Amino acid sequence: MQQTDFGYTDAVEFLNKEWDRVWQTKASLEQRAITLITTSGVLVTLAFGFTTAITKSKNFANFTHAEKVVLVVALAFFVVSALIALIVNLPKSYAVPNFSDVLGLSDTPMERAPLQRLTRVVELGREENNRKAIKLTLAFSAQLVGILTLGVVVGIVTS
Repeated sequence: MQQTDFGYTDAVEFLNKEWDRVWQTKASLEQRAITLITTSGVLVTLAFGFTTAITKSKNFANFTHAEKVVLVVALAFFVVSALIALIVNLPKSYAVPNFSDVLGLSDTPMERAPLQRLTRVVELGREENNRKAIKLTLAFSAQLVGILTLGVVVGIVTS
């Protein structure tokens, strides 16, 4: 099949669109991670504000040992959530296709055909995005557990 055939052009166009989608998904996942980091920071700040209000207030007794432990556990979940989100945003090397090679402009001999190489680059990008999505799910879960744990502490202390 010649590189000028209609099928080849369609395949290149399809893979180019898929490559764009991989990068859009990457950007979306990383934006969600930044939002998660910000939310964890705000929640930790609120938890410290709550702690300060309780320990300085004359209407409430200071925290018991059990309440302190649960509060520290809640804060630990927020920190874990933020750390995982930071890991999601680590600069990773996504494979980059050589479009001049795909278009037949490269003179470098390769082991596989250009479309196979471009397909593999798109697959690698999808795999990296899947790993990021799994990490984000873990980070959101940690944040949710932190929120629930903090809610338990607030409920116990204010009752």
